[in-house]
Parts: sequence; C-alpha cells; structure tokens
Amino acid sequence: YIAKDEQFINHEAKSTHFFFFVSSRLTYKNFHEVGGQCLYEEAKKLFDTIRNIVLRLGYEHGILLQICLQNLQTNTEHLYEFKEKMPGLFLMDHYKWLLIGNGAIKKIFYPTNQKNSALYGAEIALGPLEVKELDEILQHRKEQLALNQYAKLPMDAEVIKYLYSACNGSLKDIFSVCTKLMSSLDGYQINSEVNLEAAKPTIKKILQEHLQEKNLTALSFEIMEFLAKKGHAASSVIADQLQKRRPNISKILNHLNKAGLVQMEVRGRNRIYYPLTEVKLAFGETSRME
Repeated sequence: YIAKDEQFINHEAKSTHFFFFVSSRLTYKNFHEVGGQCLYEEAKKLFDTIRNIVLRLGYEHGILLQICLQNLQTNTEHLYEFKEKMPGLFLMDHYKWLLIGNGAIKKIFYPTNQKNSALYGAEIALGPLEVKELDEILQHRKEQLALNQYAKLPMDAEVIKYLYSACNGSLKDIFSVCTKLMSSLDGYQINSEVNLEAAKPTIKKILQEHLQEKNLTALSFEIMEFLAKKGHAASSVIADQLQKRRPNISKILNHLNKAGLVQMEVRGRNRIYYPLTEVKLAFGETSRME
C-alpha cells in the first residue's frame, strides 16, 4: 500500500541518491572531508519525511528500524562521532529501533547521562536456533527453490551439524563458511552433495589461507592451534606449554583478541582465552564439536 504512495516514491528516490552519494564519497575520503554535519542534517530530514508519510497513511504505531551491528568495528576513528550523533535519531518521535549484535553494542550506546537514559527500553538475549529448526528451514527453502522433486541441498546434513557446533549456532558464521566452501569447489564437485569427509579439509585449507593473509607471526599460529585443540587456556598455561616467555604470549593474545580471533574471559586473577570460530575450524576441533 505504502509503495504506491507518490510522496513515498519520491522519498525513496531521494534516499537512494543520498546513500549512493555517501557511500561513493567514503570510499576515498574520510567522514569529515565529506561533511559530517551536513550529511547528518540531510539524513535527519529524510527520517522526518518518511515518518510524516507513514503517519499520514494511518500507520499509528510509527516505524520500526532494524540495524545489524554484528560486524561493527569498535576501534575505528569515526565511532566517537557515530556515538555522538545516533542518540538524536534514536529519540525521534514515532521511531522504534531494534539493534542486533553482541555485547559491544551495549558498551557503545550505554547511557552516560540522564538525557540518553531513555534509549534503552529493553535488552533481549537472543539464543541460536536448535539444529533441528535450522534443518527444517533449509528443507523448506529447498522446496521453495527446487526446480524438480529430485533436487538436493548442496551440503550433507552432517556438514551443517558440524558447522553448527563449531559456530555455536551462529547462522551468520555458518553461512559465511558455507559460502567460502562452495566458492572453492569446481563445477564437477558441486554436482553432488558435499559430505563431511570432503568438507573438513577444504574448510581448514580455506581458513588457514585467510589467516596467512593477516601477516600474523609464527608464534601467533602456534597459540591459535594450541587453543583450537585445548578449547581454552590461561595465558600462563599457554606460555608453559609452548615454552615461551609469558609477556610475549600475553602481547600476542591481546593482538589476537583485538583481531577477533580469540575471546578473553576474566576468572578471578586469571585471563582465560577461547578460540573463536575461524580459529576452531582452521586448526582443530574442540571436544564439544567431536
């Protein structure tokens, strides 16, 4: 209904032009050179316009905007300005915002004064789908897209179960690995289902090559392989097992943590490190995966 409204059509055209301009400029200029304040004011006008159109057409509950911040880089130079300007948009009347991501979102937008405290209505922990539910979704998708009754999924169910366990049920990570895997196979291999026996070494090879491109040190690879096989360990244990100086191990672990390859958890006076998905799949299998 709304897609047929003339004002909405004009608004969509302006929005498309605006975002194309921003994305094209940011490919070779930083945010300040493009004109951050000017862009912010223009974006706010677009938000005002679509809100007025929606209310005029009788959508009394306003607008719900969903933003996925799963891959937000929290160490970028523009994050401070992003944090400063977004609350003004979050507090606009007739708008509701659904932000999806990990714990970094709370750190970024956590209210520091009374003015911003209204930003948080609720915080909801999202758990992964059960592997059975994921299989049902994939089968339903296959039935919708299949050209004939004999069509099969490109991957065996055991491959999906393996990735589900390694990725802790994260669909984003599961399908990211699936995409890399299928892109690496030639046409002959794709004609039949990819089984687990063929998938494991291929996935390892792809991800290890990707890690090689990050220019990590040889000791970094030793640490990642150790964590992938042990599941988790304190920095002191890693240093003892690899017979390396503890300060060097701690420095590398800190770098791997910032690179999104390992995760750190504080337990009392110890820092425990866990391998994240890419490392687990590239170097070994935890007992949980087996």
